[in-house]
Amino acid sequence: MKRLLVALIVICAVQSVSAQQNKTKFNPALSRDQIGLSVGFYQSTNSGELDEGINYGVDWYHYFNNIVGVRGGVSYVENMADGIHLARLPLGVTLRISHYGSAAERLAYSAASYIVSQDHSIGSAIMSFIPFDVEFSAGITPGVLLGSKESKSLAITGGDSYEHGVRVRHRFSATADVGGSLSVRISRVMLRVTPMYHYSLTDNFDLFTSKSSDTKMARSFFSLGGSLSWMF
Repeated sequence: MKRLLVALIVICAVQSVSAQQNKTKFNPALSRDQIGLSVGFYQSTNSGELDEGINYGVDWYHYFNNIVGVRGGVSYVENMADGIHLARLPLGVTLRISHYGSAAERLAYSAASYIVSQDHSIGSAIMSFIPFDVEFSAGITPGVLLGSKESKSLAITGGDSYEHGVRVRHRFSATADVGGSLSVRISRVMLRVTPMYHYSLTDNFDLFTSKSSDTKMARSFFSLGGSLSWMF
C-alpha cells in the first residue's frame, strides 16, 4: 500500500511539473509583443550642414496576427548639428512577411522548399537560405528639437572666409516615415536591422551662408539602426 501511495505521489508530481513546463514554454506563434533597444544614425540626405546624428531608442512592437502590427517607442538623436538634438516618438503600422520562426526553423523550411523546387539556380539558393524575416512599416513621428537654435562654423575658400550653418525655425517637428527591416529570431531574442526614410512635414531647419542672403530647407532624412528585442 505504501509503495502504491509513493507511486501515485511521484506520478502526480511529474504530471504537475510537466503541465507547468507546457504552460510556461515559449511559443513564438503566440508571441504578440516585443520590446527592445536600438542604436544607429540619423542624418539629412541633402545637406552637409547637418551632422550624422547618433540615434538611441527604445522600441515597442505589437502584432495583431503574424502579418499586421503597430510600432511605437521613443528615440533621441544626439547632435544632428553641433549642440542641436532631437527627441522623437515614432509611431506606425507594420506589415510582416516570411515569418517562418527561428533561424534554425527557417533554414530547415528553406532546405525542404529548395529540394522540392524546380529552380535550383544560385540566385534561388541564396534567397532560399537567407534566414531573415522581412517587414515593412510606415507612420508619422512627432518630436521636439532640443539644445541650441543655431549651429555655425567658419569656412575659407580661395583666401576668403565666410560663415555657414543651420538654424532651427521652430522646436516642434513631425516626419512622415517609410521603411523596412530584416530580422532574425533566436529563441525569444529578435535581432533587427531597420533602414527608414523620413520626410519633414514641419520645415524645421534653415541652411544659411554669409555668401548669400538665400536660405535652404532640409526636408529629407535617412536613418539606419540595429536593435535587439525581447519577445513576450
